[in-house]
Amino acid sequence: MKNQQKAFDSREKAKAHMQAFVDKFRYNTKRASLVQSRIKAIERLGTVDEVINYPDYKFEFPTQDDRPGAPIISFKFVAQFC
Repeated sequence: MKNQQKAFDSREKAKAHMQAFVDKFRYNTKRASLVQSRIKAIERLGTVDEVINYPDYKFEFPTQDDRPGAPIISFKFVAQFC
């Protein structure tokens, strides 16, 4: 998950950098070919979905003090595979 987030961040940073170059020199005739190549590079980068961080799940099992005499874990509809 960390690698995906790093890839997303680096790709967005590269896109922003190239887009700033395009915005700055878009109407400069001397740099028209550079701007066009950057526009093509931005299109080739495509999109990467942002990583969604789900909250950590916490499991709490009752102790014997909470429920004396009751089973701590029970299973229903469990098949044995051999």
